[in-house]
Amino acid sequence: DADRARDLLAAVLHTIGGAHYAPRRARLGRLVDEVLTGDFRRARTLGGCAIVPDGGGSLRIWREPRAATETVALTGGPEIRWDGRFALSVSATAGRRQGMRIARLGETGWQSIAKGTNPGISRLIPGPVRFALPALWDGNEIAEVPHLGYRSPRTGAPVLESAVFRPNSVLATVPFRVV
Repeated sequence: DADRARDLLAAVLHTIGGAHYAPRRARLGRLVDEVLTGDFRRARTLGGCAIVPDGGGSLRIWREPRAATETVALTGGPEIRWDGRFALSVSATAGRRQGMRIARLGETGWQSIAKGTNPGISRLIPGPVRFALPALWDGNEIAEVPHLGYRSPRTGAPVLESAVFRPNSVLATVPFRVV
């Protein structure tokens, strides 16, 4: 049913995109119509997400890296919300320097650290997804990318204790049992 498909896609885009609001109904409706009729053949962006046909009516959806524009300075506080999608815990004991900030990894950041990451983890996270991950920047250099297991040798002790996907809008609530 088109209404359910629209509601489901809106929820997925809202969760992955990290926006405060779901995508506009008209654009979402056109996309759902194309998917349901088999006319969805080219990649689109909507709600801060890239939506790519994957053959057989399947879709691949990820955060559009260019849309992850938020930059948060590391100025204190034990937790940082970033990009409407992540909760990052900051170590109280790690040394922080002026200019440390959280921003997307981006393609340039990825190229600078690719050789220092765990190849197994890197292969599990597709390029476009990697580029929109939160990264700790120290000036113009990457200091840490928790999701890729990367920490610059110059960083010393970890500054980020964790980076958990905790979007503004959850796709599903806590599971429950029906008895």
